[in-house]
This record gives sequence, structure tokens and C-alpha cells, in this order.
Amino acid sequence: MLSVLTAFEIGRISINKIPHHPREVVNKPPIRVPLFVPPSKVRHRRRFVFSFDDPLVLQPLRKRERLDFVLKGTRGDLEVFQRLMKWVRAQWSPSRPDPYPPINALIILDKIRKGETGGFCAQYCFVLCQALQSLGYKARYVTIKGHEVIEAWSPKYNKWIMLDPMYEAFVEKNGIPLSVIEMHDFLFTAQDLTIHANRPLPNKKRYLSRFKNFAIWIKNDHVSSPINFSDIERYKVYFLNTLEERLYIPPESLFTFFREDLYFNPYEG
Repeated sequence: MLSVLTAFEIGRISINKIPHHPREVVNKPPIRVPLFVPPSKVRHRRRFVFSFDDPLVLQPLRKRERLDFVLKGTRGDLEVFQRLMKWVRAQWSPSRPDPYPPINALIILDKIRKGETGGFCAQYCFVLCQALQSLGYKARYVTIKGHEVIEAWSPKYNKWIMLDPMYEAFVEKNGIPLSVIEMHDFLFTAQDLTIHANRPLPNKKRYLSRFKNFAIWIKNDHVSSPINFSDIERYKVYFLNTLEERLYIPPESLFTFFREDLYFNPYEG
């Protein structure tokens, strides 16, 4: 069997031997390519596989931290999200995570409570994401400019919702909580967004500008399938606005221009 490289070389040599007739090619009308399916009827499938921890794996976190008690009396997804953000943020004051703890909520909480390390935005996100997953929610990590947030899938709103546990914040437009990509889109239309935050935020405009560029983590199962932090970059997918932005992300990184690759119902195939 020919290797790909050998086949390519044979094909290249064969093509070079074919006589070209530029005038004949120019004079021919272009090939017509009709739309076989109306664009509105096309359903694109995402090109990346996302992984999440099974709630059963995270039951020790749910039971030890008494998350059901924490959420007692909540009604609806958004109230659950807000209550959990408040609980996570109250576990410690922001500090330097040195040494950097593994992406495991139980270990993060243990080490910070013992004074063996600290935690900032990323550690708040790791604990919040795994707490949500322990309750059966799909939640995933999102890297924005100089900051980390998460998105949780809301069955009520049938969409992803951005949550920022560092500031106990979410953002809405006309009473609807927004995903990261929706915030990104509104930045280009200069529309006013409402930020709900229980902790002091930096300048509103500067905070929202962080969402111009972002990367979604496709790996969100760090308890059942742990990896080293140095491996994280290979599991991020950057959403790019232009091809030139490719120059500003790590060279080995995945990227896409298609929102269908990143925004989908995680309960559907």
C-alpha cells in the first residue's frame, strides 16, 4: 500500500505531465454548484468531542460539602447557580495558588483549608464546575482574557450560561442570562448588558472586553480522568473572529470559526 507521502508525490508528478490549456479553461463557464439543502434546514454537527465527569464520580464532593443543604429552598437553575457561586466564593479569600493544586475540588478545598496553598479565579471555577456536575448539570471551563469563568447548561433556558464565581457574577440582556459567545457577540454591537455581581467588579467596560476572545475547554472530566496542568492547552478550543487571530494563540492550539462546534445541547448526540 502506498504511503500518503508517496501517493502525493506520484500525483504531483502526474499532474505536472498533463498539458495545460489556460485559454480553454478561462473560456469555460464556472461549474454551477446548487444549494441542495436550504441553509436554514442544515444541522451542522460539532467537530470536537466534549467530556464531563459523571455525577456518580463527584458524589463524595456533594455529600461531604452538603451541597443539597446549601441549595435548600432554591427554585430554578439560575437560583441554583447563584447559590453555588456564593458558597464557592465564601470558602476562601483569593490568594496565590502555590503550589498549584490539581483540578479536583476536594483536593483544592482540603489544601486551601489547611493553608498549604491558595486559589484565585481558576480554583473557584474548578470547584464550582465540579459542584454543578455532582448535581447532574453539564458545566465546562472557559478561558477569557486574563481570567477564567465557566458555563453551565440550563435546562430551563435551554442554553449555556456564563458564571463567574470570582465575582459571583452573571450577565444578562433583557432578563435572559447570557452565554460567553452571546456576550462576545454583543461586544461588537455596542449593546448595553446588565452585570449581576455580589463582589466588587473592575471597570464594567474593561470586564466585558475580556470576552472578545475566549477558549472553551473540551475536557471537563478532571476527577475521573486527571491530567497534568501542562496538558490543558491541548484541550482548549479557541473561537476566532479572524484568521489573523491565529497568530496570538499557542501554536499547538485547536481553534474554530464555527459556533456550532462549541454551542450545542450537551444532552443531544
